[in-house]
Amino acid sequence: MRRSKQSQSRSDRIRKKRQGDSKYSAPKRRRKQKGSARETPPVMVRGTRTTSAAKRAKKKSKRAKRRFDIALPTPGVEVRMPSIPSVRVDWRLLSLLLVLLLSAVLYYVFNSPTYRVYDVQVDGLARLSNDTISRSLLVYNKPIFMIKPEALEDQIINTYPGVVSTSVRVGFPARVEVLIEEREPVVAWEQDSDIQWVDAQGMAFPKRGDAENLVRVVASASPPAPFVLEDESTEARENSLKVFMSAEMVEAIVALNGNAPEGVPIVFDDSHGFGWRDPSGWDVYFGSPTADTNMVMKLSIYEAVVQRLRADGIQPAMISVEYLHAPYYRMEN
Repeated sequence: MRRSKQSQSRSDRIRKKRQGDSKYSAPKRRRKQKGSARETPPVMVRGTRTTSAAKRAKKKSKRAKRRFDIALPTPGVEVRMPSIPSVRVDWRLLSLLLVLLLSAVLYYVFNSPTYRVYDVQVDGLARLSNDTISRSLLVYNKPIFMIKPEALEDQIINTYPGVVSTSVRVGFPARVEVLIEEREPVVAWEQDSDIQWVDAQGMAFPKRGDAENLVRVVASASPPAPFVLEDESTEARENSLKVFMSAEMVEAIVALNGNAPEGVPIVFDDSHGFGWRDPSGWDVYFGSPTADTNMVMKLSIYEAVVQRLRADGIQPAMISVEYLHAPYYRMEN
């Protein structure tokens, strides 16, 4: 009996094992599954470069679209419009468009007749003509953007010594205005069949047109150079080279002319200086007037010498008052 039970229990256990009792088999399978899950390493799938590049190209090819929904007056009702693809402008394309636009604008501005100079307005002229100034500037048919006012001002000053100052203004679309101040002549200097005008500052410039009340000087030589101090600046020395005579000399010539016989020109000799040819038949010289020369005193001495010679019945050929304290006369030149 005891053997039969043992055999039966043993046979039952074998049978149960073969049938796979869920009470014993399921936990084992679960344990196996858990163990296998822990033991199996994670697998990562990496695509090739070709695959990723193709995906990116595919994404780029798809353009994003914008959707518009329009609400209607009826509550809760709206109309969906067709999607519109969004357009992206590349910065290279935008730069190219800007370059083309600016090139077109520059071409139009530089070639359009609207911006080309066809007339020059000149004001302040006394003896120079408008046509002479405007043609010498060489600005006709030039774009207004190519004109430099400073360069035109220097050109006028260097071309026309009779101009004291000038101002050039440029306006759009094509307007050029020139304001000129001319020198006022005081002395007409005649030397070697050439006539130069001299203003009160001693600047000489060519004769242009006519001028009234000028002191006429007939010279056989050039006037003495203006006196320059050694400690003066370089700019002052350069300006003195442009001066024909000193301002003091111009003032002395005007004063001398006021005491000369009417209609008699002032003469200049390199040896004796300034004077005139007296209608009584002699030459009179007063030297080269400078800043320290007392012309009024010399004229008074000259009048005294003439009275004395007439009283003595002497007809001189030349009277010299070059030296204030040593006047003299000669019977022959």
